[in-house]
Amino acid sequence: MNRLHPFIDLDRDAVADLTADYSLGELRSVEPLVSGIINTNYLLRTDAGDYLLRLYPPERSADALRFEFSTLARLAEANFPCPRVIADAKGKTVGLSEAHTRHYAVLEFIPGETLAREAIDAGIVEQIGDLFADMQRTLSGFVPEGDKPRADLEFVRELGEATLDRVAALAGEGPATAARLRAIWAGSHARFDQPRDGAPSLERGVVHADLYFDNVIVEGDRVRGIIDFDDSYYGLFLIDLAVTLMEFTFVEADALDFGLGERLLRRYYARRPEAKGEAHLVHDGMICACFKYLGYTADLPEYAGEALLGNEYIARIDYLARPEIRAKVEAMVAAAVEAPS
Repeated sequence: MNRLHPFIDLDRDAVADLTADYSLGELRSVEPLVSGIINTNYLLRTDAGDYLLRLYPPERSADALRFEFSTLARLAEANFPCPRVIADAKGKTVGLSEAHTRHYAVLEFIPGETLAREAIDAGIVEQIGDLFADMQRTLSGFVPEGDKPRADLEFVRELGEATLDRVAALAGEGPATAARLRAIWAGSHARFDQPRDGAPSLERGVVHADLYFDNVIVEGDRVRGIIDFDDSYYGLFLIDLAVTLMEFTFVEADALDFGLGERLLRRYYARRPEAKGEAHLVHDGMICACFKYLGYTADLPEYAGEALLGNEYIARIDYLARPEIRAKVEAMVAAAVEAPS
């Protein structure tokens, strides 16, 4: 699944034209932010403040953007630290650049630094646990505007099958690797299909779907904001928890920091005790998340050809599938669930 898009070069005049109908103040500087691989982002510094100009890929519809922006508005109403979407003089939040055949938007720029992976520590994961719980509590029962395709179990199954077909076609270890991964996925998927006696149905709502360190803004040791909700969709809260847990506790491809994981989950379950009924599926949710991101990253240049066998998420899947690691994850989750609030 190719999600990569080239950066769109804009000069100062082009930026001024796109933002002419916004009350942003006098434009002082335009800085391209080239680290992204999907959207094109520019930091705009004006005499009224700092803003983010974002151009979305051509396939991103106005309906999908309304979904994202109504979600951000709901979170902003609850004082959740996320970007505010800026409307133009006519009250519109979604613009269309005919020259580039893609939609764009202007968002509030949250000051601070992107969280570095090596800066993740106990204090950071506890804040993430709190904020993640607050986000889900705010979005529970919320019905957004617009629509977005879902990216949960069935999507992951289809994406995973397509990716594993590519793995199976590789020379050497390709067929054996694909067969091993298919067996792991079949086991996890089956457990999702087997409801536990007395357990409620898995809760669905709007999920962030990409909460990892690059999407966290910090100042020193304090989390200032959660950004990049453009992958958000209506899906399983459990899968989103698994994604977040995985991304903040894997210190290496095959090494999970169980201490950090327990701290994050303790804070999460303390603020969302109603989610404890889904805790028995956290481990399988992490495996599901790995298959999803294996599919998402398979087209990165560093995984071309047989290099795909070295994908970080294949290593994570194999690691999580080890019986002793499953037991440790389940013990970590149980300790967090049983901890006093």
